[in-house]
Amino acid sequence: MMIALKRGDTSLLLLAAAFLALFMLKGDLAPAPRIDAKSEFDADRALERLARILGDERPHTVDTDANDAVRERLLGEIRAIGFEPEVRDDFACRPATRWNAVSCARVRNVVFRTGPDDGQAIMVMSHYDSVAAGPGAADDGAGMASALEIAAILKKRRPVKPIIFLITDGEEPGLIGAHSFVRKDPLAKTVAAVINMEARGASGPAILFQLSDPNGRDIHAYSNRAKAPVGNSLATDIYKMLPNDTDVSVLLPFGVDAVNLAFAERAELYHTPRDTIENLNRRSFAHLGMSALAALDGFLRDVDHAEKKPEPRRVFADVLTRIMIVTPQLAGLAMIVLGLAASATAFLRMPGDRPFRAAIVPIAAMAVAGIVAFLCASFLGLVRAETAYWSAEPHWTRAVIYLSAISAGVGVLALGVGADRRRMLCAAWFWFSLIGFAAYWAAPGSALLTGLPASLFACAVLASAGATRLLAPLSLLGLAAALLLWLPALHHAEIGLGLGSAWPFAVLAALIFMLAAPIVTAETRLRPGVLLTPAALLFAAIVLAATARAYSPAAPRGFNVQHILDAQTGEAVFALAAGGEAPPASFSSVGDFEKREIKGLAGERYAAAAPAHDGRAVGVDVVSAVDQEFGRTMALTFAANGADEIVIIAPDEAGLVEARAGDEIASFDERGVKYIRCSGRACAEFSVTATVGLTPAEWTVLGVRHGLGAEGAPIDAVRPDWSVPVHGGDARLVLSRVSI
Repeated sequence: MMIALKRGDTSLLLLAAAFLALFMLKGDLAPAPRIDAKSEFDADRALERLARILGDERPHTVDTDANDAVRERLLGEIRAIGFEPEVRDDFACRPATRWNAVSCARVRNVVFRTGPDDGQAIMVMSHYDSVAAGPGAADDGAGMASALEIAAILKKRRPVKPIIFLITDGEEPGLIGAHSFVRKDPLAKTVAAVINMEARGASGPAILFQLSDPNGRDIHAYSNRAKAPVGNSLATDIYKMLPNDTDVSVLLPFGVDAVNLAFAERAELYHTPRDTIENLNRRSFAHLGMSALAALDGFLRDVDHAEKKPEPRRVFADVLTRIMIVTPQLAGLAMIVLGLAASATAFLRMPGDRPFRAAIVPIAAMAVAGIVAFLCASFLGLVRAETAYWSAEPHWTRAVIYLSAISAGVGVLALGVGADRRRMLCAAWFWFSLIGFAAYWAAPGSALLTGLPASLFACAVLASAGATRLLAPLSLLGLAAALLLWLPALHHAEIGLGLGSAWPFAVLAALIFMLAAPIVTAETRLRPGVLLTPAALLFAAIVLAATARAYSPAAPRGFNVQHILDAQTGEAVFALAAGGEAPPASFSSVGDFEKREIKGLAGERYAAAAPAHDGRAVGVDVVSAVDQEFGRTMALTFAANGADEIVIIAPDEAGLVEARAGDEIASFDERGVKYIRCSGRACAEFSVTATVGLTPAEWTVLGVRHGLGAEGAPIDAVRPDWSVPVHGGDARLVLSRVSI
């Protein structure tokens, strides 16, 4: 018999409350660690450097006067440390095949080095340019300042390997500086490993989110030295599947080892004017720098790049930022198989009635949890007009997700009346292991997160052989491992994906709940109050999530206003991004914003009539056109006429298959819209040679100036304090349509 409590219903409710608390507060289990006063990494000194470099904290996009000023102050700080930096000046273009786009700019990478002159080098990398919307104190001022503090520490050492410090330019418009480095800088050929520092928010722990593949040397270097490691191999597998990039993406194809670190909480401040030093969490900043320094020490002392042994694949996970568990990938799979075999064997050998009912209860709990959470998320998506309706008060939407899981678990337990609870427990662990086995083939990095708990349950099965009443208490070791590994992982996944897409987490939460629920429930019928309590709480959470504030000054809505002038018609509008939510109500005093299409741009957007601004259309000159059997080769020159950026949009019917800009040849998919972008002062005259179809088509050419001018003052005056520009920021555009 399992632990058969007389007050099993009360025990189940207490268990449900405990699980809800864990799911709701899981972010507090792994915060950025406290600053270690004894650490070599001096966060205060690094922040002082950052403040001097950023100066008045204005945005400093690539190839602008503001970026020049930041770079000069950066060079001064490097010289003050005792190094002589070099500036690599290059006009470069980087194709982004995934987006059918190419981005160009004049970039000025900053490079300096220490250690021996010869040998395979370790590179510490960050970037110093910002987006147009914000000053970039976190992204990537934190990485830049951390790199300088690491350089200051190394000034007192004698590194046994060459160390390169690369602070790239033009990361934001498309990793252009990193692309220039790998193509043209002779130092690129010496790089054996890279440590990159980034940010996706303003606080939280510095997470290890990307490694090379295979990852054996990378994780060995990091885990051996990091005092507060954060990350797991499932997250690194998921990152590979996402359309996200950092400068590391440019280096990985060349076979380098990589450790990519970033903090990501308070993501609502990312790429906005509020990405300031004041809002940069000190503990997060210190953790980023200390983690990068630890990885560097690991590559210096624990990794031999001259060794010719094949690099292994590892799976790993941190335990509440205290330790990092690392094991061979196949060992993780073996643990899953062991758990699968043990749970199946224990289920089959367990006496008791209604084995089929015991077997399906856990999987039914998962299915119901998924359905309920999906329906709740769909309902909230329908009744909330805001894109990120959970931003200001995320706890209510989070409660909906995890109360869906707990309600499903408690409700389905009622269907298991008469089924042996020991068998039900074994069935829950069987499904946990089976799902882990299936997940392994899609994301091998998940092996440890499921394998370690499953193998601990297998140990419980072996230890309780002949004394099955011990199975339940011994299985708590596996449950504890599942909670310790999965709760932080779920929290980081919520941050990365957003709560609007987090409803599938209810499925996993329900399964983890079912690893405990059979232990405290009796085999008799549950009282109605046990079933109704979580359902009532779920209903209340839905109501609160449906009516809570979406945004606040601390968690603002990011959106941009574009003041678009049509060069052909003279019509001007204030417009928001295509497909976005409606403008704030206060904007009605500026004009009648209605959804409409703007000729030359894709998608409907909210727009209102506006006065014309003083921008000029980008000049387009067809220098030459040569008809060939496969199409036309067009030599084109674009004059920015005062624009900060030129964006050229070739429609699908243009048949653009190749474009040469600078010394880069970009190939495009045959189908789809293509984009060519040039940012900065060097684009005053921008030449492109394009291979297009035989039939002329209407292209769209945009001249973009950052910020709103005097004509946009009415918009600025009514922008609520819970909204901010984001990414490219507010802008004045001149749109022209050209037959090419």
